[in-house]
Amino acid sequence: MAPACHKASVTFKPFEPIEESANLYPMAKGGKWGYMDQTGKIRIEPQFDNASDFKEGVAVVWTNKQTFLIGKSGLIFTDPHIALMCNTVSEGMVMAAKASWLSGGWGFINTKGEIVMDFKFYICLPFSEGLAVANVNGKVGYIDKSGNWVIKPQFGPLSYPFYDGLAMVTVIEGESRGKRGFIDKEGNFVIKPIYAYAKDFSDGLAKVTFGTKDDPGWKFIRPDGSVAFTLNSRYDCFGKFSEGFSVVHGFDNGKSGFINKQGEAVIAPQFDEANDFSEGLAAVKVEGKWGYIDKTGKVVIEPLYSSVRDFHNGLALVYIDDKMAYINKAGEYIWGPEEHGVKPLISPEKAKELKERIESSPYIYHPPE
Repeated sequence: MAPACHKASVTFKPFEPIEESANLYPMAKGGKWGYMDQTGKIRIEPQFDNASDFKEGVAVVWTNKQTFLIGKSGLIFTDPHIALMCNTVSEGMVMAAKASWLSGGWGFINTKGEIVMDFKFYICLPFSEGLAVANVNGKVGYIDKSGNWVIKPQFGPLSYPFYDGLAMVTVIEGESRGKRGFIDKEGNFVIKPIYAYAKDFSDGLAKVTFGTKDDPGWKFIRPDGSVAFTLNSRYDCFGKFSEGFSVVHGFDNGKSGFINKQGEAVIAPQFDEANDFSEGLAAVKVEGKWGYIDKTGKVVIEPLYSSVRDFHNGLALVYIDDKMAYINKAGEYIWGPEEHGVKPLISPEKAKELKERIESSPYIYHPPE
């Protein structure tokens, strides 16, 4: 389809073109959102009701109930009758929906602002490895970037995007109805639908379970279907692997820790909560405050914050009460909290005490030589 040009019924302040090499981060001030760069300099003045992350050089913003696709040189696309979905930019495509989305008005535009397919799907998921999950009439299939079916709709709604060349799908007909397995990009089962529950592949492993009385536990399998390891029955695992680690939760103490890809508890459960590793660091919560550890379990940023996000392009968004700030991997403030005139939630002495308690924990596991 040809590019679609639409005049914005809602406008915003233009901004000076920004170099493509700049990393941009959403920030809020005075109740409005804008963007800063990696030095903390504001590059797009706060003016939006909300703003999503920049990815692939573009971001979705919205104000007065209208969405806009912007790039580093200004407006790319807007249409008062089309809603762009935040944080769905992937492989040059942006998920979008028409006003009739409740009855099947989903589709995609590309990051050039071109409408590249009809808005005819009930729901979609972002593109991954060249294909996107699309649902019509309650059945899921996979489309290409022109909206054509590559794998016709035949699976249940609990079917996932492609990762590591495979997609987890749910069978809805025949003897395997309700079971999960993994298909290739031809739609053929590479790992048969024999599991009661399964997650998609990440870091070369996928979590599965038969969910039977005789075999109720979690296993992690490789792309060839072989079992890498069975999760220790003392742990539960809600997430997936990231940078060689996965968060687990201990039944004994209700705490969170990390296993490696051999299933070993390299940092055993000792945190109130924990996030996946991102850019070498993982956010952990101790006594109601968040900080960051490295892959040895060492605290590198003390637990000071009421809420945090993972590191992205070298910075992490953190909150002190309801005030936002950005820090680097040294724990230095790049933007805020001095912008808001607030102080850390706990004293440096208390933060040091928590850090020492974590690092002296007897639960840090060291594999035998």
